[in-house]
Amino acid sequence: MKKIMFWLVLIVGIVVLIGSCKKDEESTTATPTSCAGDNTFTIASSCSDTASGSITGIDNASLSGTFSPFHIYGIRGGYGVDNSTDCIDNSTFIESWANTIGYPTGATSAIVNHVVTSSSTFAERFKFYSDSGCSTELASVVFGYDDLSNGGRASGLSTTISGKSGTYPSTASKLTYNQSCAKLKGSTAAGVTWIKTLLNGTDPTVGTEYTCDVGTNARYALMFVDNSSGSALAYGNVVYFEESETAVPSDWDDPDTLLTLP
Repeated sequence: MKKIMFWLVLIVGIVVLIGSCKKDEESTTATPTSCAGDNTFTIASSCSDTASGSITGIDNASLSGTFSPFHIYGIRGGYGVDNSTDCIDNSTFIESWANTIGYPTGATSAIVNHVVTSSSTFAERFKFYSDSGCSTELASVVFGYDDLSNGGRASGLSTTISGKSGTYPSTASKLTYNQSCAKLKGSTAAGVTWIKTLLNGTDPTVGTEYTCDVGTNARYALMFVDNSSGSALAYGNVVYFEESETAVPSDWDDPDTLLTLP
């Protein structure tokens, strides 16, 4: 009888322990009620970074899929950029972000790009991984932009920029849009620490994904999509993109040069 009682007590104890562990796991993955502990923002229903649709009416060509400053290195080869996955395994590239957005401790690969998500929306993605093949995620931050509208064509733009090589287009579309949402996830303690530093005031929980409504944050830009057969070059469209938080730029100053893939 004593042996039977011993096993009953042991089994009950194990069941209670399993139930307790399950509750802890569920509390980590449950839908959060605040945006990573930030009371400034509210939970959003979605913040898509799935490629879909096409933005038409951009000067010279439409825009779809993903576009990135690193695709050209994947085409050239030897730079640790895999265009089939957009995975960047290049410590020099990753360390170059330290002065802008930083990166989680232990990151050895990353995905950094823009993606068109509909005819009037796009997203900007920053994802960091602890392995060299972009498999084991440390942290992910996605910024979503909506209400994109085209204010017509700017002309007479400078085709050369002091301190920069190459020739820039003399025309571009004048765009306005809003940064409206963010999707955050720190998969490890190092990832959470990076997100807290990047987005001051947030306090995310490891393993929880937060989809946040960040209000209306106006953005303005010049954009030109070069699909000419003689450009970089003919592997995809070259996207010239100059953004501002105050007004549509009046000329090229320090534009990003990104590349789509065919």
